Amino acid sequence: MSINGEADEMILKRIVNLKDIYDYMVNLSFPYHYEVDFDTWEKSYLYDIDGNGRILFSDLTTLGAYLEGKLIGFIQYGKTAIGFDNHGEISDTVSYPVIRNFYFSEAQRGAGTMLLNEAVKALSDTSDRIYGFFHYFGMSCYARHGKLFERFAAVHDLLIQNGFVKKGLTRSYYR
Repeated sequence: MSINGEADEMILKRIVNLKDIYDYMVNLSFPYHYEVDFDTWEKSYLYDIDGNGRILFSDLTTLGAYLEGKLIGFIQYGKTAIGFDNHGEISDTVSYPVIRNFYFSEAQRGAGTMLLNEAVKALSDTSDRIYGFFHYFGMSCYARHGKLFERFAAVHDLLIQNGFVKKGLTRSYYR
């Protein structure tokens, strides 16, 4: 997947080297972004569990947008392994399609659009409703804060423009 610019080509691809994502996130500035080593971060990013030891995701995909070989944005999305039943209890028979992480710079809005379109297309195959930044499913190495922080207005704006609705006072979304 690529888009041609005037002089440069942006490429979307599945992330193989997670160090690219780790380095990208280290440079993001948001509350509850604690310094952790790569091994701790990787375990949280790929194989996270909740406070009771339940695996959070049954499936996760990460796509990155690259320009001149440099990561300029990424999206992590997938299906949860657990969810909440009609009584608010955690259940392994309930699953949600969730965009867990999604970041790009304001200057790379085209990358953000392409990443979001790919995730929505993949997640729409399994459900009518898609969640973005579902608070419960945040990364444990960042104190489980799964919401989008206010500093990332370009991400918020793109979600809203693509039919997502902000849920309450939090920066969690659904569509």
